[in-house]
Amino acid sequence: MELLDDRAYLGPPDNEAKAVLKCFFCDEDIYDGDDYYVLNGFDCCEECLNVHFKFTAEAIDYEAEIADLEYHKRGDRAGNSHTKSGAKSKYCVLQF
Repeated sequence: MELLDDRAYLGPPDNEAKAVLKCFFCDEDIYDGDDYYVLNGFDCCEECLNVHFKFTAEAIDYEAEIADLEYHKRGDRAGNSHTKSGAKSKYCVLQF
């Protein structure tokens, strides 16, 4: 009687998805069958697309923007309304 080694045959199949691309931003693998995006030739996963390129529309509060511009136009109390060169800036940069 001949004994056959059937252990390899009875093992679980190798059905793991294979990585086919890497995300440009997070360097994570993009697997076969996953959705991904191409932005200017760079492969991007869906999570990074939401982090780097998704924005939520908001109505602009013009009264608050005007009040902020008027405050900066007068200059803040610490004297930081000047540019690095020492000259007063014609424009105000809003930072959120």
